[in-house]
Amino acid sequence: MKDIHIKKCDIGDLHQLKEISIRTFLDTYAHLNTDENVKKHIAHSFNDQQLSSELSHPDISFYFFYFRDELC
Repeated sequence: MKDIHIKKCDIGDLHQLKEISIRTFLDTYAHLNTDENVKKHIAHSFNDQQLSSELSHPDISFYFFYFRDELC
């Protein structure tokens, strides 16, 4: 299990979390929505202020999963 590492995200991970969140959302839901709705959701849910607030909230956690030191 040395190849696997799970890291709890903190404010220093904001930009990487934002990038992964947007990419995951687009891959999963973009085909189900209009471009306008997708842009609105990304602007609302994945902006720095929103993600910072969520990263600082005691009841919300994000984690990065690494395999052989590579973020998955």
